[in-house]
Amino acid sequence: MASAAERKEGWEDAENERVLLEEMVKDGQIIEAPAGTDADFWLLKYAQAKDCKIVSNDRFENWKKAFPFLSEPGRVVRFMEIEGEVILDMLGESCVHEKRNGSEKFKEVVKNG
Repeated sequence: MASAAERKEGWEDAENERVLLEEMVKDGQIIEAPAGTDADFWLLKYAQAKDCKIVSNDRFENWKKAFPFLSEPGRVVRFMEIEGEVILDMLGESCVHEKRNGSEKFKEVVKNG
């Protein structure tokens, strides 16, 4: 069972993440799907309109007929998180590792291969 200090630290981490998310949304770094919309549909329409990549582990199989761009190589970028690092699978392109050290965040661009 977690101690009171561990539970408090976990709550503080969650609160810091919530605040960081709110700041990133406010700064336009993250765009949220409007309330009451199908998030997948909204995301795919946005990505199609802006001709941008989607970072997701979802394969969007049920959307490929409506959004053929999903079958284009590199349009859906898969990712994993290992020990606080987010690793993007960019099919041989540069990828960004985001590392967190307490409240500090820094990015490192690495060339695959």
